[in-house]
Amino acid sequence: MAIRSIGEIQKGKTLILTTSITAGVSSITISNIPQFYSDLIILWRNLTQSSYASGASYSQVRFNSDTTAGNYIWHTVAPSATTTTLSANSVSGSTFWADGGTALNSPFQGYTSDYPYSWGYITINSYTSNLDKLLETRTHAAGVNRSSLAIGTFRGSAITSINVTPNAAFTYTSGTILLYGIV
Repeated sequence: MAIRSIGEIQKGKTLILTTSITAGVSSITISNIPQFYSDLIILWRNLTQSSYASGASYSQVRFNSDTTAGNYIWHTVAPSATTTTLSANSVSGSTFWADGGTALNSPFQGYTSDYPYSWGYITINSYTSNLDKLLETRTHAAGVNRSSLAIGTFRGSAITSINVTPNAAFTYTSGTILLYGIV
């Protein structure tokens, strides 16, 4: 067991990293993640993308550069864009993203005119394990007051890096991403 500093164990949650997004950022990579916490939380605030395209305004979250098909499994519940009904989807693939059918169903959503900004988080339970890791995402898109929920599993090795990339040819224009470790 690694020796932990007082700052690492106060209140059970430690800020590991803060990243401020500026215009033109096409990918965010968090590497060398400490392996002595039990869980991780990725939190984002006011995250926006440069553009929107139906079916293509989502971000992909990849762990350890793992592109193995079937290592990412998730289930999404989100409101319909035009009604008060909920939609649900189940997907398996080579990255983690909620649905991608619209910006609304994305773990990292937000477009500068339709969805002015977004906030949300992803929790990653038992991230140091080589067993399946439980993922939970909650998001909210401002301006349209819609939230979504995704739960899933990452079936790869212990997570040592996280990469977040907007889909298509988009970039991030603003926002903040924070990474917390949970004791």
